[in-house]
Amino acid sequence: MCDTLDLLKTMSLQFQQNDLIPGEAVEYLEVCVSGMTELSLQPGEQHAKMLTDAEAGVFKGVELSNVSEGRLDSERKRITNTLITHIESRLGDLSTQSLVAKFHALNHHNWPSGEDFILHGQQDFEALCRHYQAILQHEGTSSSEVMAEYRLYKVCAKNRKGPLRETLQEILQRGPRSRKPGFTSRVNQPTEDEMEEELIELE
Repeated sequence: MCDTLDLLKTMSLQFQQNDLIPGEAVEYLEVCVSGMTELSLQPGEQHAKMLTDAEAGVFKGVELSNVSEGRLDSERKRITNTLITHIESRLGDLSTQSLVAKFHALNHHNWPSGEDFILHGQQDFEALCRHYQAILQHEGTSSSEVMAEYRLYKVCAKNRKGPLRETLQEILQRGPRSRKPGFTSRVNQPTEDEMEEELIELE
């Protein structure tokens, strides 16, 4: 079916981007599966055109037999549902419940405002820290330091309007920053005022 192939082609090209980030991969997968689900419920553009042409019993010069709209609908649903099952099985690591999906915590376009902003993404990032604990130890850092950096990142990124990729690149390219004594300790976590102050210094 051309409609399903169009969706798969789009996702394939998106996944081949050299600068693809985890959160975007999850979103691209969700869009593709959503599109497939829509096709299982109603004909896509190409299928609808084929149905119109097939009403006369001929499609692209080929005579059709034993063709009914109900049968074509059944086949469309069977094919799209099979594809959805295969995609979800093959790319299960990108599901909304996966570790990769927790990188959504970096996407400033999805952040809430007010008090909800303070704790938003914290559980996801703590889960990432636990998963990569061995790497953090090898690099001589700790989960508390990473969480402090995440809080600073949120303050830096919350007012950005551009794509997530550009926000990450801009902040990461700033290089190492000096810290006040105890800035990243478990006891003395940075306050929002301290992070706002550092943001002003960076800009």
